[in-house]
Amino acid sequence: MSLQLIENGQSRRLGWAVLLTIMAFLIVGGLGLVGTVMEGFLPDSGLVNIAGRQRMLAQVIAKDSFLRAHEQDPERRAALRSILRDNQAQWLRVHRGLRHGDPALGLTGRSSARAGGMLDDLEPLVAEVNALLARLDQDSVTAPEDVPLSQPILVQLLDVTEAYLVIMDQLVTQYAADLDESLWRRHVMIGLILAVAIMLIIQAGIIIRRLMDEVRHTHVQLVATNSALQREVELHTNAEAAMRRLYVAVEHADEGIIVTDARGNILYVNPAFTRITGYERESMLGQRPRILSSGKQDSRFYRQMWETLLQGNVWRGRLVNRHSKGPLYTTEQVISPVIDPDGKITNFIGITIDITSRIALEERVKQAQKMEIFGALAGGVAHDFNNLLTPILGFAELALLKEIGDAELRDDLERIRKAALSARALTQQILNFSRRGTGRSTTLEAEYVVREAVELMRVALPSNISIETAVARNLPPIAGDAAQVQTVLMNLCINATRAMPKGGTVTIVASEVSFQGPDEMTEARRMVRIDVQDTGVGMEPHVLRRIFEPYFTTNADAGGSGMGLANVRQIVNAHRGHIEVQSTPGIGSAFSIYLPVVEALSVAERAKIPMPWGNGTAVLLAGRQQSIMQCCKQHLEFFGYRVTFVEGSATVAQQIVQSDAAYRLLLTDNELADATGWQLAEQVHALLPGLPIILMTGSPAIEPSDTASVTHVLRKPFTLDELAEAIASVQR
Repeated sequence: MSLQLIENGQSRRLGWAVLLTIMAFLIVGGLGLVGTVMEGFLPDSGLVNIAGRQRMLAQVIAKDSFLRAHEQDPERRAALRSILRDNQAQWLRVHRGLRHGDPALGLTGRSSARAGGMLDDLEPLVAEVNALLARLDQDSVTAPEDVPLSQPILVQLLDVTEAYLVIMDQLVTQYAADLDESLWRRHVMIGLILAVAIMLIIQAGIIIRRLMDEVRHTHVQLVATNSALQREVELHTNAEAAMRRLYVAVEHADEGIIVTDARGNILYVNPAFTRITGYERESMLGQRPRILSSGKQDSRFYRQMWETLLQGNVWRGRLVNRHSKGPLYTTEQVISPVIDPDGKITNFIGITIDITSRIALEERVKQAQKMEIFGALAGGVAHDFNNLLTPILGFAELALLKEIGDAELRDDLERIRKAALSARALTQQILNFSRRGTGRSTTLEAEYVVREAVELMRVALPSNISIETAVARNLPPIAGDAAQVQTVLMNLCINATRAMPKGGTVTIVASEVSFQGPDEMTEARRMVRIDVQDTGVGMEPHVLRRIFEPYFTTNADAGGSGMGLANVRQIVNAHRGHIEVQSTPGIGSAFSIYLPVVEALSVAERAKIPMPWGNGTAVLLAGRQQSIMQCCKQHLEFFGYRVTFVEGSATVAQQIVQSDAAYRLLLTDNELADATGWQLAEQVHALLPGLPIILMTGSPAIEPSDTASVTHVLRKPFTLDELAEAIASVQR
C-alpha cells in the first residue's frame, strides 16, 4: 500500500511537471515573438544614423545654391571637405560591416543573397568615391583652404554619392528585413531552447527530488544498517571480551586443558597442562598425546577410549602417564569431542586433573582406616591377652616369693616372669603402633630398655641384617614410658633395614653425654644418648630435610606410610628430648636420640619397696575372671590382708551394706558379671564416699579421669611391685 501511494505521488508530480513545461514553452515563445516584432520596428541605430546622414548630405550637396554658397564661403568649403572625409570613413566602415560585421554598428555580417548582390554593386561606387576623394585631397594639398573646390570633381563626387546612397538605402532596407527574419528565428530558437531548458530543469528537479527521496530512503536504510552494524559490532566486541575472559580463565585454570584436531594432533595446551606433564608448550604442539604414555594402559584400553570418542560420546577415566623427567603420575581425564553442525568431529578437548597427591592421600586414609581397624582389633586382642598375662605374671611372682629349694625350678619361674614381662611390652608395642597405647611415665633404666628393644628386634629383623650393640654400664635412669622408647628404637631399626635391601649392620650405641642443645644460651644437661647407625644407601640432602614430615616416605612401594619418623620425633619431643640425623649417600645414616636423665631411684631399687602389710585389713575384691581374682586374692592374703571375693556389682553393694567388716579398700576388675568396674565404683562411692577404689583394666581406653569415684587405675598385666605401689598410693 505504501508503495502504491508513493507511485501515485510520483505520477501527480510528473503531470504537473509536463503542464509547467508546456506553459513555459508558450510563454517563452510569445516573448520571443514580441521581441522580434519590436526589433522590426526598431532597426539597428548605428545603421539608421549612417543612412540618415548620407541622405541629408545628398540633399544638401545636390542643390546648386549649396555649391555656389560653398564656393563663396571659405568656412563652408572647409566644412564640406570635412564632411566628405567623414562620409568616406563611414562608407568604408559600413561596407566592411555589411560584408564582415561590425558589433559597434549593430551589423552581424550575415545577409541574404540580394543584400550580398547590392554589396557587390557598391564595390565600384566605393572605389570611385575613394578615387574622387583622393583627388579632392590632392587639390586640398595644392590649393589652400580658401581656394574654391573643383566644380567638376565635386559634381562627379556628388553624383557618385547619390548613386551610392540609393543603393545603400536599398541595402539597409534589405538588411533590416534580413535582420528581422534572423532575429525571429533567433528568438524562436532561444524560446525553444529556454523551454527545453526549463523542461529539463523541471525534469532535473523531479529527478533530483526522486534522488533526494531515494537518498532519504537510502539514509533511513543506512541508519538502520548502521544500527544493525553497531549491534553486530557490540555483539562482536562482547564475544571478543567473552573469548578473552575464557582464554584468561583457561590459561589460569588449575586443571590441565588440551585441544587436538580430529586426528589427535595437539593444537593447544594451557600452562597447567605443561606443569602437570613437564613438557613445554612449544614442544607439544603438533605432537600426539601418546608422548605421555607410560605403558600402564594396554592397547585395548586406548581402543575402547577411541571408540567412545568417535561415537561422539564423552570419555571419562583415569590415566597413568609419564612425566617428562621420568616419574609416573595419575590423572583424571574428561575428553569431549567437538561436533560441527554437519555432525562431523572437528576437535577433541581434554581436561586433565593431577590426582597423584589425592591418590596418595586416599592411600594414607585407607592406611589410617586400616590402622584404626587394626587398632580396634589390637585393643580387643590386647585386652584379652593382658587378662591372660595377668595370672601368668602374678602366679610366677607369687611363686618366687615362696621358699623354693629347687634352684632349677626357681630359674624356670624367673624365665616365665620375664617372658610375661616381654609379652606385656610387646602388647604395649602393638597398642602404640595402633595409636591406642597410653604411656606410663616412670623412671626407667636406659640399659634395660635398650637391651629389651635389641632382643625384640633380633627376632623381627631379616637374616641378612646383623645387630651390634655398645651399651655403657651403669647408665643413669631416664623418665618416660618404656614401651614408647622401645617403639622409637624399633622404628629406627626398621628404617635401617629398608635402607639395606642387600643386607648390612645396624649398630646401637648408648652412653651418657652432656648436651647443649641447639640454643647455646641453654645450660648443658645430663642426657642419655642412643645412636642407631646403619650401613645403608644413605639419603640425599633434599630427602634428609623432609624425613620427619608426616606422610613423607621414600618407601611407598614397600608399604611405607610416612608416619614412622614423624611418630619417632613426636615421642622424643614428648619425653623432652632431642633427635638428630646425619646421612651420607652410599655410606649410611645415623640417628641420635637424647633423653634427659632424672635424679630418682632406679627400677631395681623401686622393686625392693615391700608390699604394705595388711595386718588383717579388710579388702573387697570384685571380678569375674577367676584366674585373675585368685592371683590377686593370694597376693593380698600373702601380705596379711583379709580378702572377700564377689562377682557382681549387686553382691558388692549387698556385702558392703550387710557385712560387719569395715572394708578399707575395693579392688575391682572392669569386667563384672552384671556391670562395669567404673559403674560399680560409682555405686560404692555413693555408699561409702571415703572408701579407696582401685580399678583393674586391660583396656587402654580407660583413664582415671573418666570417673571421680576411682582412686587409682591399675593396668593389666601388672607386677607385684605395681600392685604394691597402687595399694601404697591409696593408703597415703
